[in-house]
Amino acid sequence: MSAYSHDLRQRVLNAALRGDATEQAVANRFGVSRSFVQKLKRLHRTKGSIAPSRARRGPRPRLTEADLDALERWLDQDPDATGADLADRLARERDVEVSRSTVNRAIRDAGLRSKKKTAPTVRRPRPLVAGSRSLAPPVPLVEATWLDFGAAENEDRWQPTNL
Repeated sequence: MSAYSHDLRQRVLNAALRGDATEQAVANRFGVSRSFVQKLKRLHRTKGSIAPSRARRGPRPRLTEADLDALERWLDQDPDATGADLADRLARERDVEVSRSTVNRAIRDAGLRSKKKTAPTVRRPRPLVAGSRSLAPPVPLVEATWLDFGAAENEDRWQPTNL
């Protein structure tokens, strides 16, 4: 929900400060809640302004601007530092306990980059697993004329095959 316009806030405050109607009557007249009228009066009394406060979502950031500046310096000094390394260094040197994910998110959001450590590529042979096709030797095609059943005398019992 967006904030009420400055014009409406001013009209509600003027009507409430005039004192000729109750807060509930002013709220009903402008279609706002009684607590909104009370809030406007309190803002005017304490801050002198009725401007809406900036809406902020979620918890406060754990890393301050000074922490982000330190992270940037450390990344310039050691581009191979990982998020875990930087989180440990923040805890040691700046007394800020944050997770590796928080550091990586802060680096990304600040537009900084850390160089990734890469392991050399090693091609390893794939392990042979029982039941895989790679274990079975290829089957050669055999013509039926090559087959010798060793029974020339029993030729009448054997029928020619065509594999």
